[in-house]
Amino acid sequence: MKHIAALLTALLLSCSILLQAQVSSNCTMPQVLKDAYERDLGILALRAMHQSQSPDTQLVFIPQSWKTPMAEGLAAIFNAAALPERDSVFNIYCVHDFTGSYQTAKDYLIQIDTSYAWTQAWQNTQTLTGNAPLDAMLLQYGLHVTQYYDWSFGKFVAIRSDSVLNNKALIGNLMQIAGILSGSSEASIGVGGRITFASMGTDRFFEFMHQFGDCPAGCIDHYTWRFRVAEDCSVSYLGFSSSASWVPIPLPDATNCNLSSNIALPLPGRFLVYPIPAQDYLQITAPVGNKEATTAELYDTQGRLVAASSKFQDQMRLDLMSLAHGIYSLVIKQQGFVMDVKHVIH
Repeated sequence: MKHIAALLTALLLSCSILLQAQVSSNCTMPQVLKDAYERDLGILALRAMHQSQSPDTQLVFIPQSWKTPMAEGLAAIFNAAALPERDSVFNIYCVHDFTGSYQTAKDYLIQIDTSYAWTQAWQNTQTLTGNAPLDAMLLQYGLHVTQYYDWSFGKFVAIRSDSVLNNKALIGNLMQIAGILSGSSEASIGVGGRITFASMGTDRFFEFMHQFGDCPAGCIDHYTWRFRVAEDCSVSYLGFSSSASWVPIPLPDATNCNLSSNIALPLPGRFLVYPIPAQDYLQITAPVGNKEATTAELYDTQGRLVAASSKFQDQMRLDLMSLAHGIYSLVIKQQGFVMDVKHVIH
């Protein structure tokens, strides 16, 4: 709560100092934003639930009532196309929340005691086990066993969920089953970023912090954009801050997830992939001066190869017309080595 109070104080000071430009917008969330920020909304909702000490923290499914104010505010900022800083957050630097003890993900690692007969199903990567309480839980929460690991220090299974869940509550429920020894959710290592949400009256406030500079060691620099969303979904940009004491430090090379643009944003030394969201094809352009033969491979969420390119050096188009709409991973390779990985929404 202290952090929220400090954030609101800083935001209100910003309001009194900066000349505000209030831009009309709307709070309808497009699918591309919903897909890209599902995890972030789960984190923001869980953080708010814990800060308010709500009994809802015991629930596995995150109540939509906690997500709605954040989702509508996020959508309003995304839809405020007249604000250049909106592009910085969503298209160029692609700010997500990778911090905090309430991290949520769709992948879990569960340690099991294989002396229990029901675990044989999981060892064969079969989700349903014949253990009625466990199977009911797996079906209720949309969980699927994807891999079994026989490591020297223990036996583990990888489990994936259909949606973002409250990981602490889920793992707590699973550990009530005899034969499940421990559990942990997937976390992001060496990646910087934080989104902060607060409200005052009918106004909603967001901070988007892009962290960079040796992030595996904790990130040494940051750049933060601030926005206010009014009750009518209009958006005001409240300014920025950086980790430098006096003069804002230069931002690093862009990430360019390019959620809402059909043009290629310049990114020195890396591959350009557009349009995003993709329609019938993906255009892939190699960095200027590339002399290596390059291939592009597209994988679905189950890790199956669904499309691949022939070798190219400059640019090529990857046909997507036969693929179902969804999220894919584009892997770009040279001489057998992975040069770049991008998430593609089709």
